[in-house]
Amino acid sequence: MKKLCLVPIVLFAGMLFLNLDYFHNIEATLSKYSNIAPMIYIVIFAVAPLTFFPSSILVVMAGRFFGFGWGFVYTLVGALLGSSIAFMITRGFVTLPKYIANNRQIKTFSDKTSFKVILLMRFVPIIPFDVISYGAGLSKISYFEYALASFIGVIPGVVIYTNIGAQSFDLNSTSFYIAVTALVVFALIMSKLASIIKVKLDY
Repeated sequence: MKKLCLVPIVLFAGMLFLNLDYFHNIEATLSKYSNIAPMIYIVIFAVAPLTFFPSSILVVMAGRFFGFGWGFVYTLVGALLGSSIAFMITRGFVTLPKYIANNRQIKTFSDKTSFKVILLMRFVPIIPFDVISYGAGLSKISYFEYALASFIGVIPGVVIYTNIGAQSFDLNSTSFYIAVTALVVFALIMSKLASIIKVKLDY
């Protein structure tokens, strides 16, 4: 469990090896349609997690293009929209077969999924964003509790990744090193919280 908390650092390290042209191309597209760039980004971010695309890459890009403040705001809106869509898909259109619904682990998941559990799972992203969203839709948690927990839970991660994007124009700057250090500290905190989640979801 704790090893999985290194995922954000590994992902970010991998992104350092990506050609920055990837980000520039996206930025060029947003620049071309600058009047509706926020709307385009929000829609992309809302849909991307549904395809299991790593949303953290988009958050970094938002920090680069919109700056920390607006990148943070637009990402939160996109995250809430995307998580709501996934939740509603399984809540409204998916009916589990009886032999699955009566499975002990499935029933335990449904009973244990609460505001606190969703909040912890969002804060400690060791489970893919969209998997949590789809799974919550199959549980007994209300949409309001789910949406509020999701909104609050993603804030720390969005702050970290948006800040990295905003500072990534100069990889040798002190502010960029501070942003990376914040990511490392965040990962260490997640490793501590992972044990809590393991207890909460220990079937």
